[in-house]
Amino acid sequence: KRYLDFNSMAMCVHLGHTVHPTIVNAVKEQMETLAYAYPGISSTPIRAKLCQLLSEIVPGDINNFIFPSSGSEANECAMRMSRLYTGRHKIFARYRSYHGGTLGAMGLTGDQRRWPTEPFSSNGVVHFFDPYPYSFSLGATEEEITSRSLTMLREQLMYEGPKNVAAIHMESITGTNGVLKP
Repeated sequence: KRYLDFNSMAMCVHLGHTVHPTIVNAVKEQMETLAYAYPGISSTPIRAKLCQLLSEIVPGDINNFIFPSSGSEANECAMRMSRLYTGRHKIFARYRSYHGGTLGAMGLTGDQRRWPTEPFSSNGVVHFFDPYPYSFSLGATEEEITSRSLTMLREQLMYEGPKNVAAIHMESITGTNGVLKP
């Protein structure tokens, strides 16, 4: 059988519906060696090997890596790192996005799932429209849509103060709000 599966997140680990035996064996071997290593305080041979491989392919002299245990944790870490690095507070995130269930990640989320956690979760988060809004169009061609989207974003950045913005946080492709290209 062949499946066209658009699920993501916890429902899928992107290995397919029939996992290749080499992957099953590698997972089994790892589980027999060390089933779990806390992301922040432990080092393992496989983690060290991955760090070495990553340091060889990422740009510049980046050689420190964080391995969070969830997408929410990864997003909160990205928020924290961007704010600490830039000294700025505001983070832009798209409407019609989902970034996780922890408090900070819910603040980044751009749909109604964040409403019950506001104002606690949205401290410094500013939402902006997607290039392909739900109820209106920004143009007939991709060039028009791109130009108008960037103009709107630029204007919103100016209203918020560019020197106040630490990051623009986006999913590569939105999944839980429909498969939306950015």
